[in-house]
Amino acid sequence: MWDKFKKRFIVILILILVGIWFGYNIGQDRPFYSNPFVATTQEKIKSKAGEVVKETKKVLRESLEEKPESSN
Repeated sequence: MWDKFKKRFIVILILILVGIWFGYNIGQDRPFYSNPFVATTQEKIKSKAGEVVKETKKVLRESLEEKPESSN
């Protein structure tokens, strides 16, 4: 009796995990079989672009602050 229960429990647990895996991917508009733990290329590009913009702003502000005023 316990053997049947254990087998059913394991099968149900595996089905739930696979369902969560597929459901998450479908919700993110990805193929259902793809790895949900890997960020997509598009997400990586957005992240890097944001970092580049922030760093560029920082460098520009620093360069403008350090520029001495010319006195003529």
